[in-house]
Amino acid sequence: MNIKAFSEISGIPYRSVQNYLRNEREPNVEALIKLKETMNIDINWLLTGEGKMYRSLPNDELEAKEQALINHYRMMSNDTQTAFDVSFKALSEMQK
Repeated sequence: MNIKAFSEISGIPYRSVQNYLRNEREPNVEALIKLKETMNIDINWLLTGEGKMYRSLPNDELEAKEQALINHYRMMSNDTQTAFDVSFKALSEMQK
């Protein structure tokens, strides 16, 4: 994922992400919360490097393949997401 896509998905300004990657600035609390909410990243892992990178969902842990699908979806443009949603719905209805 490039910086622009990461910035768009996470809601963290492009310039801030660049500064984090260059070790010129540390993420603030707001940025950490955005990462937790949009990327499902465990804040403890970000701060300490301990534990799992991704938070588990209540009663259901995503497999790597499912997480990759979600990450790809989040990188799509809005128009592509809409087309994907329509196609997925049609495929799902065919299974019934």
